[in-house]
Amino acid sequence: MTDNSMTQKHKTKITNRAPYDEHEYFNPSKIISDLGSSSGDKRKFVLGQIISNCAVSQETCILMVKEGILHQIIEILDNESSDLQTQILCSMTLDILSQQSKESKVNVDHYKIMMKLREMAKSENEIVSMAAKKQLFILMEKEIPDTEKKDLKEENNKLSEQLKNKEQEQKLNEERIRQKKGR
Repeated sequence: MTDNSMTQKHKTKITNRAPYDEHEYFNPSKIISDLGSSSGDKRKFVLGQIISNCAVSQETCILMVKEGILHQIIEILDNESSDLQTQILCSMTLDILSQQSKESKVNVDHYKIMMKLREMAKSENEIVSMAAKKQLFILMEKEIPDTEKKDLKEENNKLSEQLKNKEQEQKLNEERIRQKKGR
């Protein structure tokens, strides 16, 4: 076999394996649907396709953001069963989306902040956890319809009060410790 025939054979294998080759109509809805319904290596492949398509076309990125890809990627990142490679690919996808579109950059940054706050909300340190939950409520309030905002504000007020109480309690405990050491 010559080098040329080996290259052609290799290209054929890749093309036969790829669900989104250059001959197929690019359908962001299908890709996003496949991303949500797939797992393992297929999900990684779909993420790779998204990265590739978005890297060459800003319009593709914008279209995928409008189709709701950010929500899908965030759900995958939030899923604790996602492996490290999938999480890295999701992060790369978020980065490429934010680079290609100002609108998506704002959304990606928003989701990254939300993810970090969710992690902090799970903290064993009650003060950190409550502060993160409070900030989550503030950010989520901007996304929620007015009909649901009343309940959210009440919950946020409760968390704020609990946070203040915990901070005061911690200050009192620190003061007691200082007094005991001073004796």
